[in-house]
Amino acid sequence: MKASHQHRNSVRVQDKSIANTFMLMSFGAAFLLLLSAGRKPDSTVAVNPNPPLDAESGTVVLTSSSAPNPLAKTFRLVVDLSDRQLNLYQKGKLISTHDVAIGQAGWETPTGTFEVTTMEKNPAWEHPITGEIIPSGPDNPLGSRWIGFTETPDGYIGFHGTNEPQFLGQAVSHGCVRVDDTEIQEIYDRVGEGTPVIIRS
Repeated sequence: MKASHQHRNSVRVQDKSIANTFMLMSFGAAFLLLLSAGRKPDSTVAVNPNPPLDAESGTVVLTSSSAPNPLAKTFRLVVDLSDRQLNLYQKGKLISTHDVAIGQAGWETPTGTFEVTTMEKNPAWEHPITGEIIPSGPDNPLGSRWIGFTETPDGYIGFHGTNEPQFLGQAVSHGCVRVDDTEIQEIYDRVGEGTPVIIRS
């Protein structure tokens, strides 16, 4: 009887240990589910704790969402700051010309030779002061496309659409090159990462 009693106690201890382990696992799983529920979807700019910001008032630039374009390097984007125009070339032939807005005094668009490094459809915009994130749509100052080509101490610089087409042709941006929103979509579909970018005065 004594041996049998010890056996029953041993079984109870094992059962309690299993129950405790199961309970801890259940609490752990519940905790992980709560954490997951509190996270924002991967499509939001807030997922990256240190997202790259463009100089255009704190724009959050995400990693490229475009598929590789095998023809990307056959195109070339050339901006003449004095004319405030963007010219798109393919294999040396002028394809299209676009009026653009460029950087204002103190926030000049950098000159030089670059290449497209990031591309994003329907980018979100983060207000540089309030931190408010503006989703893509008519109120987003980036328009529907972002084409980044360089980084400065103030953030990323790129081509993007605009919800204020009346300012095209003027020096009003914080370094970026603003393009009519319909036209930036056409450019976006032609170029890709690695497309040469030339900015000249």
